[in-house]
Amino acid sequence: MTDRGSTPLEARLDQLAHRLDEAATELGSLRHELVELRTSLAHEIRTRRVVILEEDGFARIVLETRGHYGRVGVLTREPRGEPGSKHGQPTCIELVAHDAIDADPPNVAIALTDSGDVVATLEATQGRGPVLWIEPP
Repeated sequence: MTDRGSTPLEARLDQLAHRLDEAATELGSLRHELVELRTSLAHEIRTRRVVILEEDGFARIVLETRGHYGRVGVLTREPRGEPGSKHGQPTCIELVAHDAIDADPPNVAIALTDSGDVVATLEATQGRGPVLWIEPP
């Protein structure tokens, strides 16, 4: 007999019933959190980096923010075995935005890269107007 006058089996069943009640409470709490998460995701996603992958794992689109800087990049795969290609350097287009820092005004730009080298930009800096730059052939 135990302290409460029950048999060891009854005491064990009481423990199991208590643990089952705790698990049921926790499950109810998790269900509530899942509903809140689904509702939130249907409305808005908040993060600092999103990478959209192809089925094979290739990072096709990258959205990110770092401090005073935001970027959207759309990348191509590098050509395989092509003479002169820089291994691992993407050809891509990037949309970037920089906040004002110290004396530098805010700036937005579109940059085209060829195997990692910037070959053209269209840039607008607040108060300075747009600038188009294209690398000479």
